[in-house]
Order: sequence, then structure tokens, then C-alpha cells
Amino acid sequence: MTVPPEIDIILETGYIGRILKETHSLALQERIVRCIRVFQSLEAIGAMAIPYVAAWKESDGKIWYEYASQRFCELMGCSPGELAGVFSDSIIDRRLYGANFQSQTISRLELVGSRNRIREEGKQTGATESVFKVSPPNRDIIWLKDQAVIEFFSEDSVCISIGSLVEVTKEMEAEEKRKQAEAALADSEKKYRQTFENTPILIVLTDPSGVIIDCNPKIAPYFGYTPEDVRGRLLGDMIHESCKARIQNAIRQTQEQGQMSGVELLFLKRDGRFLDANVNFSALTDEFGQTSGLVCGIEDVTHKKQMEEELVRTRKLDATGILAGGIAHDFNNLLTVIIGNMELAQLSGVIDGASRQALIAAKEAAVRAFRLTNKFITFSQGGSPVRREASLKSLLEDAIMESTQDAMSFALLGSRLECQRNYPQDLWCARVDEAQVRQVFVNILTNAKESMPNGGVISVKAENVHITGQGAEYEISLPQGRYVKIEISDQGSGIHPEDFEKIFDPYFSTKDRGAQKGMGLGLSIAYSVIKKHGGFIAAKPRSVGGASVIVYLPASD
Repeated sequence: MTVPPEIDIILETGYIGRILKETHSLALQERIVRCIRVFQSLEAIGAMAIPYVAAWKESDGKIWYEYASQRFCELMGCSPGELAGVFSDSIIDRRLYGANFQSQTISRLELVGSRNRIREEGKQTGATESVFKVSPPNRDIIWLKDQAVIEFFSEDSVCISIGSLVEVTKEMEAEEKRKQAEAALADSEKKYRQTFENTPILIVLTDPSGVIIDCNPKIAPYFGYTPEDVRGRLLGDMIHESCKARIQNAIRQTQEQGQMSGVELLFLKRDGRFLDANVNFSALTDEFGQTSGLVCGIEDVTHKKQMEEELVRTRKLDATGILAGGIAHDFNNLLTVIIGNMELAQLSGVIDGASRQALIAAKEAAVRAFRLTNKFITFSQGGSPVRREASLKSLLEDAIMESTQDAMSFALLGSRLECQRNYPQDLWCARVDEAQVRQVFVNILTNAKESMPNGGVISVKAENVHITGQGAEYEISLPQGRYVKIEISDQGSGIHPEDFEKIFDPYFSTKDRGAQKGMGLGLSIAYSVIKKHGGFIAAKPRSVGGASVIVYLPASD
């Protein structure tokens, strides 16, 4: 075998390999010599790349360097003979750009198991490209970009890698910082999304004019919509008419001041019910400091307001009851004397004609006054219920059909009215004071009738329910257990939102005063009676018009 003439020269210049010192094919030796000659020429003219020639045998796969630039040794802080071991030990990871790896980063520990796969791809494609992250002894971490050609000499069962290294530390540090920033941003967005979707209040994002861009899933339990339903709608369209000016003012002040807190708004739910909310507004700004959107935190305070109103109403009724009860008892004592003496005067026979008729009329007025004072007594301790098990269905029917000469206690009269009943056959009984609960139903039915002077339909529905504390908002104030729910609905003009919190107050009435209109005590009495029975009473608007009064009474065991 003819030896290339350059071998002796190369061997004399500090050759660090073994192929030129051993018996190998002429093709392999000539290839090594040509590569070394070219690389030495490049280094002589100050090329930036760090050239090398590495080799390994197929039999054991152990790599060595046939040639390496002195700059490579200086980077690794070692002698040429130590280079293969020091470089291998300094590797932190290697990012591979081959077709089978697609920028996959492999750690030093994983490289041992992936070595054969990497080399096999190099043999098949004839090239490799990767970036080594290395930690040379006593030096900071550096990155080296490696581009190499892989050649296999089957006669020798030897592979050689002819490549060059370029330090890309600045570029890779910048890329790592970018990736860290991207990862931090992705993590921040994930946390934001989780917070946005799982926060216990409703979060709505709008543009500067109040058009909804996005909202979290709380929109469903709050308003009955999905996020898709409300995107593109004005937030103000979901507000009751009485609060339109307030939300417009809140948006304007948020744009000017950056935020506005504690705005009380009345929202309209999908089913027509109302939701009281406490809303906090915050402005989102762009890079120029201009308002780019609004964040609205909407907290449902319906139940809280109901409980506050319940407390105020209860205190008000208690105070009224103490006063009314005392006066009523004394007044009834006086009326008993007056009525008794009128009856004696009638029996005496000394009064006749017009005087007798006047006496009878006076007695009837006194009897009506007596009945009115009994309504006041309902507020006092003297009006506490005397309970026994009763059929609520029968009490409802009695109230519907009741008709007496007392204009204040009639229920349904007149051919223009229709009553639709809906009771289950197995409607539970309840332990109630029958007279008081019947009066509750009469009062509610009377209000329903008077709300429809031109006639209409009154719906009376009863059903058995189990309260778990997770139902409608007016159910959660009740202890868990079995209840009978009664709902009496009309087709009248409905209840103005501003009147909802006052309809159970004593003497509150939207009707004219007069003999046929009462004194605003009907629903107050109903409220007092139901509370004393451990139940609950509420009013709500109907989506089709009119109003409903809902009563819950504890069912018998």
C-alpha cells in the first residue's frame, strides 16, 4: 500500500490521531490527510470556525480525534490527548436538528443511550447538525454549534466526522432567555386562565364602550347564559332600566380614573328574574396609556340583600307587632263593650225605624273594626299559630272559593277571572294554624285578583320539594328538609323592581285607599304568618308578565 507523501509532515506537526499510524486503507488515510491539510490552511488565514476530524470504529464505538484545532483545546482547557474525554465529560446537553430529532434536546445521560441512533442517522444522511451546551473545567457554560459530514469506510469499519465548531453562546443565551420568557408567559397565561375561570365571582371583559369581549363560566349560574351567548352584547343591555345611567357613569369614571368600586347594579337574568350585584370596574390600558378595555368583577349579592332585607323587615314587623298587638287588644276590649251594648239596645225594643237601621249599621261597622284589629293581633305574640296537621290543598281550595260579606276577605269573584290549579295527588300535609294559613292564601289571591281589574288567569301551583341549600336563591335561606312549595301567579301589571323590597312592609300598598282596597296589611300578615310557621315567602316577576308569590311551608313528617 502506497503511503501518502504528506503523512510524514503531518505526523511531525503534532498529529493526535491513530489512523495514519496504523494499517488502514489508502482511501481512509488520504481522506484524513486532505482534511488536515485543508483545515491547517483555514486556520492559517484566521478562519472563525474551529475544525476537527473525529473517528470511531464500528466494533466498539469509542470516539477519538484525528485532528483538532488548538483553539478547541484552549476552549476545553486541556491537552489534545485529553480532548475526547474532557469534551465528553463537559457536555450538559445536545440539541439535534436531524430529521429524526427535529430540534430535540438530549441530556448528557440520555446521549449514551442515543449515541447509536445519532450515528446511524449521520451515516444515512451523510451529515449532522447540533448545538452542544458544555461546561468546560474552570469556565462558564458555553454553546458550540457543530456541523459535520459523516463518512463511512467499510473496508476499515471506521466512521469519520469532518466538522467545524462555532461558538454561539450569546445567541443561545438569548434564545434560552426568550424561551424562559415564553414559558413564564405561558405559565402566567395558564394561571390567569385558571384564576379567570375558577374565581368565585363573575369576571367580564369589555371594550372601552362596554361591549362584552369575554367572560368566565360564572355567567351561567349568575345569568343563565353561556360565554358565547353574551360576547358582542353591551353589558348595559343586561342591566335593568333603572340602572342604565349608573352603569354609563361607572364606565365613564373608570376610563377617567382607572377604576371604580362598589357600584350597585340590578341585572336581568335570562329567565326574567333580577340579580343584585356589587360591581368593581378596572381599566385596561395599552402601551400609550389609553383605555383598551374594562375588567368588571360582578359579585352576586342577591342573597345577602335578601337576608339584610329579611332582618330589617323582621325587626320592623316585630316593632309593629308590639305596638299593634297592645293597641289591638285594648281596642278589642272597647269594641266588645260597644258591640255588646248595641246588641242589648237592639233587644230592648225601644229603638225602631230609622234609628234601629242606624244602630244595625253601626254594629256592622264595629264588627268589621273588630275583624281588622284581629289582623293587627297577628303581628303580636297573641297571633302565634296553633298548629295541627292539615291538607294544604284543602286550605287552597277554601281560599279560592271563600266569599263572605266582608269585602276584605273575599278571594275570587267575577266571571272575568279564571283560576288554574295544579296539585299533585300526593301533596304533603303540613302542621299549620289552618285559619292563619288560609288567610295567607286569601290575601295573596286577593292581591292577584285586584292586579287584574279587566280579568285574567290566576295560576295556583303546589308541589313537594326537598331543600338542599343549593336550589334557587330564595331557597338557600331555608333549613334542609321537606317542604311544600305553593306558587300563586297572576297576569297583572307586575311589581316594579323598586317595590320588591317593600311589598311585605306594613301599610305599603300601591293601591288606592278605601273600603275595598284595605290598608296595605295583606302581604305583611302573610309574611308574619309564614315566618312564624318556619317557612319562607318571596315574590318574583314572571317572564310572561305579572308576578308570582312563592310560599314554602315545612311538610309534616
